[in-house]
Amino acid sequence: TDGSSSWHSLQNTIWRTPTLVGGTLYRTTGGNCGANTCGTLPSSATRIEDIGTFEIEFASEDQAVLRMRNRMGLIIQIDIPLVRLR
Repeated sequence: TDGSSSWHSLQNTIWRTPTLVGGTLYRTTGGNCGANTCGTLPSSATRIEDIGTFEIEFASEDQAVLRMRNRMGLIIQIDIPLVRLR
């Protein structure tokens, strides 16, 4: 890689059922946000890309499933244990 930062965000969320939320998956890439560099890069150095869709299904009170589908149809599924905070 070129050393630039990259992160993913889940946006445009819509509750499809009481236990299923979905939306658009974005990847943002840009310069490294290290010491003394945050906010110093021009906006043209940041790229925001729509890379697919996501769904989060709340299967039970202690389990959820995150499914991400890219534009080529590849699906990644991640089980998410849920813990109630006191």
